[in-house]
Amino acid sequence: MKSAWEKVDRKVVEDFARGYMDFLSACKTERKVVEFSESVLRRSGFIPLEDYDGSTPAKVYSKYKEKSLIAIKINSKLTDGINMVVSHVDSPRLDLKPKPVVEDERIAMAKTHYYGGVKKYHWLNIPLALVGVVVKEDGTKVEINLGNSEDDPVLVISDLLPHLDRKDEKVSEKFKAERLN
Repeated sequence: MKSAWEKVDRKVVEDFARGYMDFLSACKTERKVVEFSESVLRRSGFIPLEDYDGSTPAKVYSKYKEKSLIAIKINSKLTDGINMVVSHVDSPRLDLKPKPVVEDERIAMAKTHYYGGVKKYHWLNIPLALVGVVVKEDGTKVEINLGNSEDDPVLVISDLLPHLDRKDEKVSEKFKAERLN
């Protein structure tokens, strides 16, 4: 019996994997996935739903709050029905709380809230990035991307490694969500 690696073109698989890694590196939040997906849809001939004139066939898309997107390929009259494939973006992450900045032991820290089924102990002692959007009081949006460049400061949630702690607890119980600062 042949291995799958002997049956496929390895270059095709490696090119796909590189493209996927590039996607994951560039699209760290829902907003970035929607931005990326919109550019792919536009290159593929899709138009914003508000520009749709009702003619068929058509390829349309619509965004909601820059965090979700639907794309529809209309092949005949809408009264004949449509087929859709729908998915959602779930970016496991730590969100900053509304007033996040606190000081502890003369160190500036940011309080967080975890989202997306993260295992809390996976976020400790690794370089992190701060990626997102800040909406100012006047409604203007400021994009934040800190920690992805070699020149950026290093962001980390530090904690004593679990095997150095004297208490005998499960790792999942040792790290409390409210301490991921």
